Amino acid sequence: ALPISKEGVKVLVSALGYLPESHRFGKTKLFIRFPRTLFDIEDKLQERKHGLATTIQSEVRMHFARQRFLRMKLAVTVLACHWKRKAAQRLLQRRRGAVAVIRRFIIGLRIEESREAKTTN
Repeated sequence: ALPISKEGVKVLVSALGYLPESHRFGKTKLFIRFPRTLFDIEDKLQERKHGLATTIQSEVRMHFARQRFLRMKLAVTVLACHWKRKAAQRLLQRRRGAVAVIRRFIIGLRIEESREAKTTN
């Protein structure tokens, strides 16, 4: 079985339309017999180089933008969690304060009732 990279090179060479007699495969290299074939390959590389560089740049930018987005998403989650905690603590303080006011009111009513009971006796 051929290595995967060698199969890929064979597919590329056949897709470029080169005749089998213009090249030969070694164990690790592709040997080109005619200079014209080499010049054609170089010209095609030069034609595609800018497009390939643009594709690579866009993929790299996309990767870094995604990483930045994920960091920002995590930061928003942490901030939201902290904010919800603080809001819950404030609500708890308000409720405890309300309970304290109601308790003082009830205690005040009881004291008042006991005073009234003593004065009526």
